[in-house]
Amino acid sequence: HPAPVAARGITGFRTMDAVLGALAQAIPYRVPADGEGGNTLISIGGHRPDGTPYALVDFFAGARGGGFGSDGSEGVSHPAGNTAGSPVEILEIENPIVIDEYALITDSGGAGEFRGAQSYVKQVTNIGNEATLQLRSDKRKFPPYGLHGGSTGSPSLNILNPGPDEDLLPTLAQVPLGHDEVIRHEMAGGGGWGDPLARDPTAVLEDVIDGRVSVEAARSEYGVVLDASGTAVDLEATGACRMGT
Repeated sequence: HPAPVAARGITGFRTMDAVLGALAQAIPYRVPADGEGGNTLISIGGHRPDGTPYALVDFFAGARGGGFGSDGSEGVSHPAGNTAGSPVEILEIENPIVIDEYALITDSGGAGEFRGAQSYVKQVTNIGNEATLQLRSDKRKFPPYGLHGGSTGSPSLNILNPGPDEDLLPTLAQVPLGHDEVIRHEMAGGGGWGDPLARDPTAVLEDVIDGRVSVEAARSEYGVVLDASGTAVDLEATGACRMGT
């Protein structure tokens, strides 16, 4: 004391990410782009209406970077850990909370010849008494790096009571969480690998159809133009866009 010792996992994740970034310069085709920075940890502790204590501890992962030959993977743990998220039904039945949203975020993965994984959002409402909220997250000021021309992934966000009067919390935080208050966490997205203009237009089209990439980002990030139906690539327009004409 008073040296900080909590949330030590973040330091380990960041060290491994930095080492991999260095190795990418020596063996570029064997190291993927950067990921979300380790599993986000949302902890909520307090008392149920009947006075019994509870402690919700929920990890969720992960948004890995793209690598040579493959896009980044969603929902897998950071290589330095081995955890998995808890089912929403279990979290809600054991704790006085409601999971309002748990979903992938469009355009959050870094663009590249091999796209970074999409990030997740998890939004939680406290329907019990006032509790204590703890957050462990990373990769906001320095979002997941891309490699070899790939773009960075989206940064993480911790938003208390989303809306007109929302508060943006730091990556590591401990604050009260009142009755009916909401915490929204958006995990960082994986970085892209390689030049986005080299990505197969068919793969970009599939990403748009799947909701991973918007029509606007397909054009601005990948130079891929879709036809009026949004279900096919306009090859002539795509060629001109990628040539900058």
